[in-house]
Amino acid sequence: MSQTIEAIYENGIFRPLSPVNLPEGTRVRIAPGVWPADTDDQVREYLLSAGTTPAEIERILDNLRLLWGSYDSLTERQRVEFDESRLDQEHFFDHQSQR
Repeated sequence: MSQTIEAIYENGIFRPLSPVNLPEGTRVRIAPGVWPADTDDQVREYLLSAGTTPAEIERILDNLRLLWGSYDSLTERQRVEFDESRLDQEHFFDHQSQR
C-alpha cells in the first residue's frame, strides 16, 4: 500500500508534517513536489469575497504566518496534537460553506 507523506527538508533531514505510521527501518522514496496552491491567495480571495477589507486581510495573514512560524517551538507531543486537530487546509473553505 502506498501513502503520501508530506515533509520539509531542514538541516539535512526530512521532517514529516504529520505523524507517520511506518515501522522503523522502512525504506521510502522521496520525490520533491510543488505545494498545490498559494494559501495566502486562497485566503485573500475568500476573505475579499466575504467583504473583509484589504487591511484586515493583511492583518489576518500576518497572524497566520506568526502561528505557523511558531510550530518549530512546540514540543513533540504538542506538534502531534496540533497536527491531529488542524483542518484539512486544501478543503478548508469547502467545509465552511457546508455549515
